[in-house]
Amino acid sequence: MTNNGSHSYSTVITDGSVSTSDYTVTYSGEKTLRWIAGYDTDSIADDDVIEITGSSIGVNRSGKSFAAIILSALTMEGDCKYITKGQISMTPKGSSTRTINYGEGACDGVATVTINGTAYDISL
Repeated sequence: MTNNGSHSYSTVITDGSVSTSDYTVTYSGEKTLRWIAGYDTDSIADDDVIEITGSSIGVNRSGKSFAAIILSALTMEGDCKYITKGQISMTPKGSSTRTINYGEGACDGVATVTINGTAYDISL
């Protein structure tokens, strides 16, 4: 973990893994969290706003590899349990790329997944 200054932190995981008696998951990735609001009110979490950027690759518990990249920064707000803004592109090996759009800032628990040009609304 690296403190980038200005309320920003980066993490890098290389060749990480989690194993149980039933499966192993592997993961490599990098992520940056940037605290963009609320950092000056330590005791009030509801006004916090964090942006997340990064990418990852790995193998899931079913043995299927994947790649993911945050296309536009994900926004998390302290007074909302959902990601409120941003887009991720995910590509499971052998499957079409999925783009997940979390919207433009509403705390509504809805995202849109687009696969091969077809959009599906999902509840988070």
